[in-house]
Amino acid sequence: TMVTEQFQQLIDEGLGGKDCSLIVKYATPDGSPRGYTP
Repeated sequence: TMVTEQFQQLIDEGLGGKDCSLIVKYATPDGSPRGYTP
C-alpha cells in the first residue's frame, strides 16, 4: 500500500525509529508541511 511504501522510504532514509508523523512529509506536494520546522 501507499502507506507501507512511505514507511519503507522513511526506514531507507534512516528515519524508521522516529516519530510516525514524519510520514506527512510525503503527503504534501513539496515535502514540507505548513508549520513544520525540523
